[in-house]
Amino acid sequence: MIRPPRVAEAVLESLGAQPEFRDDVLGDLAEELAIRAGWDGERAARRWYYREAIRVAPALLRNWAGTLRLRDVARLLGVALTSHVFAAVITLIVLAVARSIAGPANVLSALQWLAQREGLPFAVNLAFGSLVGIGTGYIAGWLHRPAPVVAGLALGAMWSVLGLMVFGVLADAPAWYVFGMPFVTIAATTTGGALRASVAQRESVPVPTTDSRAAR
Repeated sequence: MIRPPRVAEAVLESLGAQPEFRDDVLGDLAEELAIRAGWDGERAARRWYYREAIRVAPALLRNWAGTLRLRDVARLLGVALTSHVFAAVITLIVLAVARSIAGPANVLSALQWLAQREGLPFAVNLAFGSLVGIGTGYIAGWLHRPAPVVAGLALGAMWSVLGLMVFGVLADAPAWYVFGMPFVTIAATTTGGALRASVAQRESVPVPTTDSRAAR
């Protein structure tokens, strides 16, 4: 029997919906996947599953949002802040190591070179921020195991609000950067949460023992 795509199923499971509702949705998708695999082949059936996963994800999120309580919101904010602190510390350590290896003169000259290219510093900042967002989203998902993707979304939303305040009000940044930054941030942190959900599902799959393999 064909199994649902692991990553897509892991993401749907980690959207925080109530277990009964979540299991019903995933069960229906798995049954339809098996039927379509018999009709159209496994490749077409898997493509259908990915499309349906995108379609049902908002319903699972609405189910999660309908059960939110004040303590749940406080916990998500705590996870977002904690993961942000972790990411800031790790980033500072990486930059300090890079500076010590490259030498102050080389680092300074590289920063001056970037500053002379109009638009490039913001593009580099977006790329670097995306990598940091993915890593931080992974940390947030690890801290909030019941719903890693939701934790990544919450982190991205918090970062976007703070980023709009900083770059939209305090910094002289171009409009494309100010309005594009939230989309990149949320996409990056959500991707990190989805990666954590995928890894968590892989870790939860039991490894067959020698006895179980012999029994088969």
